[in-house]
Amino acid sequence: MLVESACHPVGPRGHGHTQGEAQAVKGLDLHRDFFREYGRPMLAKVFPAEFPLIAVASVGFGSDRLGADDEVSRDHCWEPGFQVFSERLPRDVLKRIELHLYENLPWEFRGVKRSACCGSPNTIRAWTVDEFFASMTSFAKPPERDRLWLLIADEALYHVTNGEVFYDPTGDLTKRRELFGYYPESVWRFKLAARAHRIDVQRYQMERCAAHGEEVAANLMLYDGLREVFHFACLANRRYAPNDRWLPWVFRRLPALAGDIEPLVVSISRTTDLDRRLSLYAQIVALCADWAYGNGLAVRGRYWWADLREAVPGELKDFPVPGWVGVEYRYASQFALGGNLGGLLTESGLQAYPAGAGDPHG
Repeated sequence: MLVESACHPVGPRGHGHTQGEAQAVKGLDLHRDFFREYGRPMLAKVFPAEFPLIAVASVGFGSDRLGADDEVSRDHCWEPGFQVFSERLPRDVLKRIELHLYENLPWEFRGVKRSACCGSPNTIRAWTVDEFFASMTSFAKPPERDRLWLLIADEALYHVTNGEVFYDPTGDLTKRRELFGYYPESVWRFKLAARAHRIDVQRYQMERCAAHGEEVAANLMLYDGLREVFHFACLANRRYAPNDRWLPWVFRRLPALAGDIEPLVVSISRTTDLDRRLSLYAQIVALCADWAYGNGLAVRGRYWWADLREAVPGELKDFPVPGWVGVEYRYASQFALGGNLGGLLTESGLQAYPAGAGDPHG
C-alpha cells in the first residue's frame, strides 16, 4: 500500500455527474454522501462482524473539514473519501478494511475522481481512536493536568474536533471528541491572558519600531499582533483556532468581538500610513480589553493582560511563577517555558533535568 506525497487522480471513470455539479457541492457533503451511497453498504456486506464496532467520519486536515473549501480548494486532495475509526478492533484489521475500501470503492463519484493517496489524511484512512488523537495532539486522551494542555497547539485540537462524524454506533469516537471539546477553565483563562499579553507587547513593539524609523519591522509587529488578536477572539468564543491560513476566515465568522474588530482590520489593510495603522491597532487592543473586563474575567488595574493573568484559577494560577504568561508567539504553545517543553512535565515547571546535571542537549 503506497502513500504518495501528492494526490493524483487515478482509476477508471464512472459513477459520475457533471463537473458543474461537482463544483456546486462542499467537500464535507461529498464525503458524507460517498459513505452513505457506497461506503456504508460495502462495509456492512464485507465486514458484517466489524461494522458495528467502527465509526466513520471526515475530520482532520483540509479546508473541507472547516467548510471553507471553494473552487480553488479543488486542485488538490479534494475528493470522495472518509476515515474509519475503532477503539475495539486491532490495527491490522483496520488496515485490512482500509485496503479493501481503497481498492473497491468507485474511483469517481459525482464527477470527482479519487486519488492514489490511500492512507493519507484526506482520503481513505483507517485509524485506532488512540492513534488518531495521539498523532494529532501527542495525547491519546485529554491531559489530566492543566499544564499539559499547554503542550498542545490550538490547531491540533481544532483538527481532532472539526468535520463531522457520519456513523458511530458505539459512540467511542464521539465521546473522545467531546473529551477534547474545549480547554479546562484554568487553561482557557491562562491562554486568554497569554494572548492578551502578546497583543499588547506587539503594540509597544510597533511604537518602538516606528520611533526608530523601522517601518517594515513595525508592520511585521502589526501583523503578528493581528494574529494574536484573531487567536484571542477564538478563545473569547471558546473555539479552537485553525492554522494561520484559515484563521482570518474563522475570525470573521465569530459572534463575539469579530463584528467590532473586523472593520478596523479592513481599514488597516487599506492604508499604508503607519500612524493610522498604529491608531487602528490601539483601538483593537482597547476592544479586546473591554471585552475581558465586561465579561467579568478580571478586575481593572494597570495592565489588562496582567489583570487577566492574576485572575487565572486552579493549577496554573502561579505556575511556574506568578505572572508567567508563556512564550508562545508564532508557534503556539510548543515554545512554552521558553522552549523547555520538559519543564511542563515537572512538578515545579522550572527545570526538566536534575540540578547540576547540565543541559543534556548541550
